[in-house]
Amino acid sequence: QYTYARCRSLLRMASERERVIKEFPWLTEAGVLGFESDCDRALLAEMVTVMDESVATQDYLKWAVSLSRAFQAFYQESQLFGEVWVKNPQLAQRRLGLVMITQWLLGSFLQEGLGMIVPDTL
Repeated sequence: QYTYARCRSLLRMASERERVIKEFPWLTEAGVLGFESDCDRALLAEMVTVMDESVATQDYLKWAVSLSRAFQAFYQESQLFGEVWVKNPQLAQRRLGLVMITQWLLGSFLQEGLGMIVPDTL
């Protein structure tokens, strides 16, 4: 629940700073996946794993915890605001896209899979 609320807070903060995500530029101009850090790529890989395996096993708690851990590592290492918006706004948008997808997946696991109420704030 903490990670879900953190994602909502980050997305709300982006909206307040007028960092509205209109599109996710996942690929660079060279046509490669545009994430620079291992934590960015690890979170994306965990999302794919969770989506694939959660359908087969339906162990929602396991996948929510796994995704939350991957997000926390990403959040500690990957800058979302500040300098990254000036130097590389497309990377910042990609990272906010990861936040948005994390929030959606966790919300699905918590609400639909576990029957929990998802918090709006921390």
